[in-house]
Amino acid sequence: MANLLRLIGGSEVHCTDGHCGSLARLVIEPDTKTVSHLAVEVPGFTGASRLVPIDLVREAGDAVLLGCTRADFGAFEHGEETHVAPEYVIRGGGLPFAYLTLDRVPAGDVEVSGEEGIEATDGHIGHLRGLQVDAIGFEITDVLLEIGHLSGKRTVEVPASAITQISGDEMKLSMSKAQVADLV
Repeated sequence: MANLLRLIGGSEVHCTDGHCGSLARLVIEPDTKTVSHLAVEVPGFTGASRLVPIDLVREAGDAVLLGCTRADFGAFEHGEETHVAPEYVIRGGGLPFAYLTLDRVPAGDVEVSGEEGIEATDGHIGHLRGLQVDAIGFEITDVLLEIGHLSGKRTVEVPASAITQISGDEMKLSMSKAQVADLV
């Protein structure tokens, strides 16, 4: 069986010399269905993340282990960029400017997180929990789909061959809700 990396949103991420954050987002090349980067949220700084090249991932399951030090991690590109909108005025007063923070994504790639809805051929079926990828070529092998409500939530592995579209806000499958339910 191929060596697989299981990348779950919110997983702890560790460098060779200690904890460096949690997995916030995955960056995907949609045409090839490969993961290119992880966006790792820095502890203590909500919304601050670093873009880590996927080839630095040594292990991924309950936690992600990177093959770099925390110093190396700190030098990676920021996962967000903040702009000041100087003429923005909040209704009813307030500051004469606002900050706009955008996620950084390499050109041509898209980002996915647990906020993405998954669409079956007959409607919304659940949310992205994570991805399982090949540890060598980083191709997506399975979509980890969270379905159900409250205490009935469960994760279903949907083969990547069923993905018909990946965009920044949703993923579409070539399977119906019933076909996905049969995978449980």
